Amino acid sequence: MPEDSDFVEAAKQGDKAAYGSLVEMHAHTVFGVCLGILCTRQDAEDASQEAFLRGFVQIGALRSGARFRPWIVAITKNVCLDFLRRRERTKRVTTLPVTESDVRVTVAEHGRGDRDEVHERLQRAISTLPEKYRIVLVLYYFDGQRTESVASALNLAPAGVATRLSRARTMLRQAIGEEQL
Repeated sequence: MPEDSDFVEAAKQGDKAAYGSLVEMHAHTVFGVCLGILCTRQDAEDASQEAFLRGFVQIGALRSGARFRPWIVAITKNVCLDFLRRRERTKRVTTLPVTESDVRVTVAEHGRGDRDEVHERLQRAISTLPEKYRIVLVLYYFDGQRTESVASALNLAPAGVATRLSRARTMLRQAIGEEQL
């Protein structure tokens, strides 16, 4: 099976299909990062497309094809930060889409309120987390990545990811608990 480096080298030579293969292989991760930072599906889709477009334009600057994933995640984070700056200017309010299974877990843990109410509380709580905690939480839980994979994508040590996950969970529990008062 071809590796990232094979596709990167071909893309550097102008092979659009090779870059398309890279996009397919990393679309889930890039979208997860975007969703974790931007909190709305539409913005995440737009940012994902922009990140891959920037990646295509800048592919010649990538020194090691084996480092494509962390490189495209770094581009993605920058694109998302640009989106946040634009959003700040327009003062839009956003929420993070939460899956039905997340609502079931929260209902089981807290045992009160209907599903819609719990869903809204969880969305609000996640959206209050600082970006560095929210992105790790989203990649780990919503994207289903392992700690090592999150660490590689964000250029962090696995211990740093574990620390951020722990703090994110604590902050999320506090945010949900404060809303229930």
